[in-house]
Amino acid sequence: MMSDSMPKADIRAAIQQVKEKYNSKEQRLHAELTQLDMELAEESEAVEKLAVELETTEKMKKRDEEEVLAATERAKQEVEARLEDVRMRAFAARTEIENRAATLESLRQKSQDCDMEMEKRRQEENKEMEKLKERTLRLESMLDYAAKHVHQANDLVTESVGNAMDALEKLPS
Repeated sequence: MMSDSMPKADIRAAIQQVKEKYNSKEQRLHAELTQLDMELAEESEAVEKLAVELETTEKMKKRDEEEVLAATERAKQEVEARLEDVRMRAFAARTEIENRAATLESLRQKSQDCDMEMEKRRQEENKEMEKLKERTLRLESMLDYAAKHVHQANDLVTESVGNAMDALEKLPS
């Protein structure tokens, strides 16, 4: 009887291992997705800050240009130096926004790739689980079938032994 239950235990252990493997992969993918979401939020916040800085920079640029028109030649040179600084910061801000936007798009793509990979793995795990369920059902059916025949054989042996005992008793001593 012990040997009848061992294959079921092995099957259950295999099913548990698959579940644990799937859960581990799913947790890892969730952690990666959470990290990507955090990075995406950070990048979005940085882009917003840079947009505000650009707007401020553009306002400063406009103010500086108005001062240039009203100032003397010396003031004009100082303002032009500041204006060049502002232009460089605006260029740097634009470049940074473009870089952040590219990074943001890359993170979105990675997030989508991660989602697709997680779904693909989930489907593979589901297929494996279905195969294991089918195998378990087949093995349980085979066990039931074997147990039925063992009981039938046992009944036949018991009946044969009983018949033999009856025949022995009927023999003259």
